[in-house]
Amino acid sequence: MRTLVATIIILVAQMAQSFPGFRGCRSQQDCDPGSCCVVAMERFSTPRCQKLSQQGEYCRPRNSALNTSLSYPNGILDVTNLYTVLCPCDVGLICEQAMCQPNTFLQSNHLA
Repeated sequence: MRTLVATIIILVAQMAQSFPGFRGCRSQQDCDPGSCCVVAMERFSTPRCQKLSQQGEYCRPRNSALNTSLSYPNGILDVTNLYTVLCPCDVGLICEQAMCQPNTFLQSNHLA
């Protein structure tokens, strides 16, 4: 019984050191293909996986992936390849006037 209690205490301590209660993504690799790791702009928002924006959906022009540390009351979370608010457009699309649109340059040059 003491061994079980000691094991539980050790596991809880290890989880608390990593980042207690975190269930989001820390990088692109935590997300499925066709998704990205994104964080909202609200205070203490946690990063989550979201689908890449599709044709006709909203996007953020010049929304580059960030490598940063996010601060929370219970710790600091290091993240890589994190986007703000929205994922970039899916392959073959570009963000123009805040909407994902077909990349006509690729289509006109038969590169798509």
